[in-house]
Amino acid sequence: MIYSEWKNGSRDLAVVRALREAVFVDELGIGEELVFDGFDAWALHAVLYDAGEPVGTGRLYHDGEAFYIGRICVLKDRRGQGFGDMIARLLLDRAINAGAPGIRVNVLPEHAGFYERFGFRRLDGTCVEAGRPAVRMEVQAKDAVFPSKCGCG
Repeated sequence: MIYSEWKNGSRDLAVVRALREAVFVDELGIGEELVFDGFDAWALHAVLYDAGEPVGTGRLYHDGEAFYIGRICVLKDRRGQGFGDMIARLLLDRAINAGAPGIRVNVLPEHAGFYERFGFRRLDGTCVEAGRPAVRMEVQAKDAVFPSKCGCG
């Protein structure tokens, strides 16, 4: 059975920390100081489970200017099964239901296509995410797409 949990702020983030360390630190070699930041303390974290085992996570936060989703990761041996898609849907849905007029993400260029499926569009300029050059993207809540396998939205 697949299910999700929401973790608020810095309480009980052991599972979030373990998932991010496995993917970002151990697998991708990103420094731990770049994977965990001050936004974690007030972010809302989604954790996805399959058969009781955590398989992925992502977060939603507001930086005082805009809503952001990010730090979406899925364990390497669980990729290709739609878990990243489920996490993105959870985060987008929560942001829209919280009244976000738009949602932003800073993403490595090779992952921009993942977010484009949900209606995200590239913004001008670049930024740095986890120490690497990143693309800034945004989707307006009214333009968000929740694609299905049948091709309808």
